[in-house]
Amino acid sequence: MGHADALDRRRELDRLAQAVDSPAVQVAAEDQQALLKDLKGILEMALEENARLEASKKDLAAEVARLGAQEVSLREQLNRTSARSLRGPDRADPQGIQDAARAVLAGNPTLSQTLRFLSENFPQRMVALPSAYKSAEESSGFLDRRKAYQMLQTLVTTFYEEGLVGRGIAQDPQCVRWFGRDGYASHEKRNLTPDGRQLRTFPYDGQMVFMDAHLKIGASESPAECMRCHFHWDAERRLIVIGHLGKHIRF
Repeated sequence: MGHADALDRRRELDRLAQAVDSPAVQVAAEDQQALLKDLKGILEMALEENARLEASKKDLAAEVARLGAQEVSLREQLNRTSARSLRGPDRADPQGIQDAARAVLAGNPTLSQTLRFLSENFPQRMVALPSAYKSAEESSGFLDRRKAYQMLQTLVTTFYEEGLVGRGIAQDPQCVRWFGRDGYASHEKRNLTPDGRQLRTFPYDGQMVFMDAHLKIGASESPAECMRCHFHWDAERRLIVIGHLGKHIRF
């Protein structure tokens, strides 16, 4: 580098040094520092707000989960209350419930004991109307008690859990699987007379409900050899409502 170049370089450095030391540059630098400080403060506030919102979000999620669980609990309680309000004699007969449990364990419950035991143990799934208890008592001599119990138990357990109660197509392979080819009917195969239809209609929840779907054992007219269980699917409450359990109802 020549002497002239070195001198020019020195002059340039001096000029830059003077520019940096000038009041205008000092003010700009101070403004930048203040701006950086303000930005840092804004960033810290934003981070704090974000943390607060995240915590609030978690609290809201927990509250939504709590309210959801509470809703499920209240719905279950409502179903239990509704079912109990519609039940027959098991409400005020603890001894009858105990006797029914013993009979089930022994494998030989009467039809009315089957109703008591299942409605007591599955109140969220099944309700037996007083008309069902009345018909069951009238068929106290029915012989194939074990099979009747097994069919009704399947109705309120497996059949219910697999969502088959609501659609109830008799020819559905699942219906045949659980009840046999002749154990379940979604409707009567014969045309009903007005009396036949009325005999299959039962008071439930303030209205008269026609219950065509039924389980069946035997085809005899004898109450000892034939059983019919007519029921209704309450889709809103998700309840199986049994209106009749006993002898074959005439057409």
